Amino acid sequence: MEAVNKVEKVAEEHRRYEIGFLLSPLLTEESLADTIKTVITSTIEASKGTVESVTTPKRLALAYPVAKVIDHKRSNFKEAYLGAVVFTAPTEATAKILQTITNATVVIRTLLIEKLFHPIPEVSPRESRSVSVPKTLDKDTAAIDKEIEELLV
Repeated sequence: MEAVNKVEKVAEEHRRYEIGFLLSPLLTEESLADTIKTVITSTIEASKGTVESVTTPKRLALAYPVAKVIDHKRSNFKEAYLGAVVFTAPTEATAKILQTITNATVVIRTLLIEKLFHPIPEVSPRESRSVSVPKTLDKDTAAIDKEIEELLV
């Protein structure tokens, strides 16, 4: 009975994810924000997810051509807009979110990762360290010079 409750709790749990995506270079820079809102953000929110942050996509040249079939036609892209969205969502909804976003015609490629939460450890301020300054030598410079001469001979 206890194992069943644990499984139900994990299924209801919201986890933090980041989805990276390549958008079609055929989009205009002005339409990027609307495209992200209609294709990605609305899909996440429809699956009871919460968007935490959106990275503004930047146009870049791809290392190799990426193919995507759009309207029964294969298209190869050498450039794309690269962006990312960080969000929280129920674990059972992530597959649907990924599939819906990937199937959008303007999305060339996606990558979904789970972002693990690592709390930042508290660091105490450094204690002030006192530096010990060597005391003046009891010997005068003539005695030191004489010792150096003896070492060299």
